[in-house]
Amino acid sequence: MVKVVGPDLATRNVGDNLFKLLEQSPKERITMNFSDVSSISRSFAHEYITKRKLTTKIISETNVPANS
Repeated sequence: MVKVVGPDLATRNVGDNLFKLLEQSPKERITMNFSDVSSISRSFAHEYITKRKLTTKIISETNVPANS
Protein backbone atom coordinates (compact mmCIF):
# COMPACT_ATOMS: atom_id res chain seq x y z
CA MET A 1 0.00 0.00 0.00
CA VAL A 2 2.71 2.47 1.01
CA LYS A 3 4.70 1.87 -2.19
CA VAL A 4 1.67 2.61 -4.39
CA VAL A 5 -0.28 5.21 -2.43
CA GLY A 6 1.99 6.48 0.35
CA PRO A 7 1.89 6.34 4.16
CA ASP A 8 -1.02 8.77 4.59
CA LEU A 9 -4.32 7.54 3.14
CA ALA A 10 -6.16 10.82 3.22
CA THR A 11 -8.77 11.39 0.51
CA ARG A 12 -11.55 9.75 -1.46
CA ASN A 13 -9.59 10.52 -4.60
CA VAL A 14 -6.65 8.46 -3.35
CA GLY A 15 -9.01 5.53 -2.68
CA ASP A 16 -10.61 5.90 -6.08
CA ASN A 17 -7.23 6.00 -7.84
CA LEU A 18 -6.09 2.94 -5.89
CA PHE A 19 -9.05 0.92 -7.15
CA LYS A 20 -8.55 2.15 -10.71
CA LEU A 21 -5.05 0.67 -10.53
CA LEU A 22 -6.35 -2.56 -9.00
CA GLU A 23 -8.95 -2.95 -11.74
CA GLN A 24 -6.18 -2.74 -14.35
CA SER A 25 -4.30 -5.61 -12.72
CA PRO A 26 -4.63 -8.99 -14.44
CA LYS A 27 -4.64 -10.65 -11.00
CA GLU A 28 -7.96 -11.85 -9.63
CA ARG A 29 -6.71 -12.04 -6.02
CA ILE A 30 -4.97 -9.06 -4.43
CA THR A 31 -3.54 -8.66 -0.94
CA MET A 32 -3.51 -5.14 0.46
CA ASN A 33 -0.67 -4.73 2.97
CA PHE A 34 -1.25 -1.83 5.35
CA SER A 35 2.21 -2.16 6.93
CA ASP A 36 3.88 1.24 7.48
CA VAL A 37 0.66 3.19 6.86
CA SER A 38 0.76 6.24 9.15
CA SER A 39 -2.82 7.45 8.90
CA ILE A 40 -6.16 6.65 7.31
CA SER A 41 -8.85 9.32 7.01
CA ARG A 42 -12.55 8.59 7.26
CA SER A 43 -12.93 9.72 3.65
CA PHE A 44 -10.34 7.24 2.40
CA ALA A 45 -11.75 4.44 4.56
CA HIS A 46 -15.28 5.03 3.26
CA GLU A 47 -14.12 5.09 -0.36
CA TYR A 48 -12.00 1.97 0.16
CA ILE A 49 -14.89 0.03 1.71
CA THR A 50 -17.33 1.19 -0.98
CA LYS A 51 -15.00 0.32 -3.87
CA ARG A 52 -14.05 -3.01 -2.26
CA LYS A 53 -17.71 -4.04 -2.22
CA LEU A 54 -18.08 -3.16 -5.91
CA THR A 55 -14.96 -4.77 -7.35
CA THR A 56 -14.90 -8.23 -8.86
CA LYS A 57 -11.37 -8.74 -7.50
CA ILE A 58 -10.87 -10.88 -4.41
CA ILE A 59 -9.16 -8.57 -1.94
CA SER A 60 -7.63 -9.53 1.38
CA GLU A 61 -5.91 -7.23 3.87
CA THR A 62 -2.84 -7.74 6.05
CA ASN A 63 -1.33 -5.60 8.79
CA VAL A 64 -4.53 -3.60 9.18
CA PRO A 65 -4.16 -1.02 11.97
CA ALA A 66 -6.47 -1.29 14.97
CA ASN A 67 -9.12 1.37 15.46
CA SER A 68 -7.94 4.12 17.73
